Amino acid sequence: MSKNPLGDYIRTRRDELNLSQNQLAKRAGVSHSYIKQLEEGLNPSTGRPISPTAATFAKLAKGLSRPSDPIDIDALLRISRGEAPLSREASRPLLAEVNHFAELEYPPTPQERLILAEMDQYKIGFGALSEPGFWSQPPEKRRPAFRYLEGIIEEAKEYYESRGGQHA
Repeated sequence: MSKNPLGDYIRTRRDELNLSQNQLAKRAGVSHSYIKQLEEGLNPSTGRPISPTAATFAKLAKGLSRPSDPIDIDALLRISRGEAPLSREASRPLLAEVNHFAELEYPPTPQERLILAEMDQYKIGFGALSEPGFWSQPPEKRRPAFRYLEGIIEEAKEYYESRGGQHA
């Protein structure tokens, strides 16, 4: 298995789309140097592996998608972990089984879904998500809670990376 499956995927997909790193950076709304770091898998300042945030995964999904072949941020997260992405057909029943989001007035946005998946990966709980009325708020009202969670996830990533990437 590759030591940098996300970088390998980005490079391959970029080549399929006939995009330079600069062009992908512009489409995704990130810097050229960050695309280069993602493809190489290391932060040159620290020498540590790159750990994209949920917001970056969302931007990459946008930049790597085309109308006939969209990229799902859940797929990018799975690829970054060295896992095979679920097919759209396989992921739909799984997501419906795992949660009741389809029944909600305002279901989670793709970025919120990614954050929820990362919370599960790092065994992070957050009681506010279970509070009555939380999911009846539109996404813009939930954004402060998810910004907070992104910070917690980053701290968890740093902690686990300091332990050699081992999860509890």
